[in-house]
Amino acid sequence: MNLGAAIPVGNFAAGDNQTFALLNEDTEAGAGFGFSAGLKINFHTKVKGLGVIASLDGIYNGLNAEMRDVLQDLADYWDSQFSRDFTLKSPSYLNFPVMAGLRYTYGINAKTSIYGEAALGANLRVITNLELSGKSESYRETLTCTYNSAFGFAYQLGAGVNLTDKISLGLNYYNLGTAKVSGKMTDKQTYNYNTNNNSEKFKLKRITPSLVMIRLGYRF
Repeated sequence: MNLGAAIPVGNFAAGDNQTFALLNEDTEAGAGFGFSAGLKINFHTKVKGLGVIASLDGIYNGLNAEMRDVLQDLADYWDSQFSRDFTLKSPSYLNFPVMAGLRYTYGINAKTSIYGEAALGANLRVITNLELSGKSESYRETLTCTYNSAFGFAYQLGAGVNLTDKISLGLNYYNLGTAKVSGKMTDKQTYNYNTNNNSEKFKLKRITPSLVMIRLGYRF
């Protein structure tokens, strides 16, 4: 079992008010520091030190500080249009990669060893909703961006040290595949209990979740 930090790199970590991939035609996703939890099984082979691994991870990343500031500026503008009850829900990234590969372990002494590994597989990418909602005396408006889930080809490379027969520390690079950002924008307006919904589908450019993972592992 692995628990640790999920640090976005490259275009997955970049972004500003002109290049945010969830709102604009760009590839910079604006992801921030996140966390991961996962399970990995190591099947020993007849070759000393070589194993076949299978893994399942759950990875969460919110937005980075710059993108939170961009959305806050948007929220401040919306807030000025309403007299009360304004809310903002920021989107987050959830990734669920499933992979299989090889691990080679080299023993240093009876309890300590080092390892290297590589694996391939598939990733399910989920983006939570972006929602802006405000209310005046007899009027309420809610603007919601709902993002479609997507699958991508995934791979990882990593190395680490088994500190004891139970505890390990690993460093991995995860590339979780390239997939388009798409979904639906809905503008719901309610005035004196009369509701009007306007929806429009959108399709933007592709983003590539790529992360450096620093994880502490416990071996059963």
